[in-house]
Amino acid sequence: MLGATQFAMTANSKSVPAEDLKQAIIVIRHADDPAADRNGVSDTPYVQKDGERLSAKWRAICPSWPQYTNIHNKQTTEANQGIENGFLTTFTPHTSVTVFQHGLTAVGELQAERLSKELSGILATRGFSQVKRAITLNPCPDAASPNPFDTIYPFLKNDPTFTGANNVKDKGKLLLIDNQSPKTSGYVADGFQAMLDTQSLLPAEAEGGGSTLLCWEGHALMGDSIKDPKSVLCQLAGATLTNMGACGTQITKGNVLYIFTKRDGSDPGTSDPKQDYNLDIYEVLANSPNEIGKLTWTYSYVVTRTGDFPTVTTTVLQYSKDLERSK
Repeated sequence: MLGATQFAMTANSKSVPAEDLKQAIIVIRHADDPAADRNGVSDTPYVQKDGERLSAKWRAICPSWPQYTNIHNKQTTEANQGIENGFLTTFTPHTSVTVFQHGLTAVGELQAERLSKELSGILATRGFSQVKRAITLNPCPDAASPNPFDTIYPFLKNDPTFTGANNVKDKGKLLLIDNQSPKTSGYVADGFQAMLDTQSLLPAEAEGGGSTLLCWEGHALMGDSIKDPKSVLCQLAGATLTNMGACGTQITKGNVLYIFTKRDGSDPGTSDPKQDYNLDIYEVLANSPNEIGKLTWTYSYVVTRTGDFPTVTTTVLQYSKDLERSK
């Protein structure tokens, strides 16, 4: 997190004191992985623990694959061990993470690398606090999907704020949630749903604040429709933004960021305890669907509430019909 004497630059080039930085929940779907045909057979098999066919790029990113040992040196890694009455119970620290397989395609690996290079700059230019917590699927159990973890791993490894490069005590925290746990709501793991229900995705002030990077699989993020109240995006957006179509931008693999920021005055305990969020969407706009491209701010939704009557201001920031939305 930025120190008290440091500043972030916003989009209009004004400095923002660290204490005025907004916490953000950055949501991204995992990067590109092998597609399955109608029989459920992938066109390219996942790389198993034997490491055969692992790309040179990924070997360079994680030389000790399938064991990610540098997690212990730079971050605190935890995996939930149980749910009791809908709340997370105990966490067990890991000294390293050993994955069962690797599933990102060559494009997916480039998308993970792009996130690592661009996310911190996006947050800084917008006056959002840097990432101090990351939440994703636990990739350790056999047959667990490693794709969400691998999507954010280059960022976790290289981001100086998250790794605590300047001050070890300020290192970020990675929470790994078992996706195999019961899914009472339908498709969101109970351990994850408990965090949504208790509005505990963001680090508390006692933890030093900061933003949260959330990477998950598509079905839980999007649900069965753009207004599915059980989907993660609609739960975060709430009825106010969802009804205004804010969840209508398809969160394609690795190419879209949903950035939720708490609306001023909506914190629990304030005169308006309802937790409304504003939403910014970043998409990859490129010359062709196959181009890696760059994450670009395309939409903004700002909630204004007077009593019980919320209104939403929608702004289209950048979109050209000459550019493709990368799939």
